[in-house]
Amino acid sequence: MRFLILFLLISFKLHGADQIGTVAVIIGEANITREGKSEPIVKNQEIFEKDKINAKENGFVKALLKDDSIVTIGSNSDFVFSQFKIENKNSRKVDLKLQKGKVRLLITKKLRKGFIKLKTKSLTMGVRGTEFLVSSQIVDGQEVSSVGVISGVVSVEPAAGVKLRKEVDVVFLRKGEMLNSTDLTINGADAIKPIAPKIIEELKSDKGRFLPEVEVNKDEDETEIEDDGTSKGEQDTTKTKSDEDLTTDKSEAEKMLNEARTEQKDVVENMETTVEELDIIDEETDVGSKVSEVNERVDTFDYDEFIQEQINDRIENLDLEGLDPRIRKIIEDTLNKQ
Repeated sequence: MRFLILFLLISFKLHGADQIGTVAVIIGEANITREGKSEPIVKNQEIFEKDKINAKENGFVKALLKDDSIVTIGSNSDFVFSQFKIENKNSRKVDLKLQKGKVRLLITKKLRKGFIKLKTKSLTMGVRGTEFLVSSQIVDGQEVSSVGVISGVVSVEPAAGVKLRKEVDVVFLRKGEMLNSTDLTINGADAIKPIAPKIIEELKSDKGRFLPEVEVNKDEDETEIEDDGTSKGEQDTTKTKSDEDLTTDKSEAEKMLNEARTEQKDVVENMETTVEELDIIDEETDVGSKVSEVNERVDTFDYDEFIQEQINDRIENLDLEGLDPRIRKIIEDTLNKQ
């Protein structure tokens, strides 16, 4: 009995102190590997540092970590909790690794010091408080990692040892943006692309969804070709508008104005996320003065005036003379209502 008690105490010391979270949801088949031993995952199972979760073809695992972060692991995925240290309420050190597959992370608490690092074979990412998705897949025999941001800011850089065709510094992804590792090594910051609004809405409404698989375009100068051999841009400029197109044209004109307003709303949000970028760039730097400056700019920002100026500029730059008179009147009437 004495030896049993001693064994339990030692086990608690070795494992219990390092417990970092719990399995909240398990669907299908998934295993957890600890100290070289693998066993099936069950609901409410404890998770420790260095544990590896392997979700099978029909597997799905959602883990709740002790800092209230949520890690959702998709099918055919291997994910490792390499390190998870919370030194105090304002500091943590977390290293995670996606060896293959797909994962979704919601980091609910933004601490002052220490950010969460997530690594794949080709990318290294850093976050503090955000929701983002990452995938690692094989395309044409090569590993390709993709990352997309639902909210917040994610710093992204090529992993050590990755061959670069262009010198790449750390780039920052904001909400609604994504990139993949192949494009990053070729185009640097120009690899950042918007996520389709429809996909964003689907990802927001369904927390069990992940990034769609990507098709890497290795020819950066490739032109989209329609069936008749002309480029999409050429077809758009030569298309003749008829009366049957009036309803579509009206919708497009109104959509254009709405997009102009949306673009300007993003300016305020971008000013706010600048604070997060400053934090990630150098967590040891005192950015208090810069934060205050940004907050002051946000507080004093005349949003309505800015929107009006930008819409006016956009309308002035349009070739209204080339539009159907009825469409031109719709745009001018909409402007006069602002």
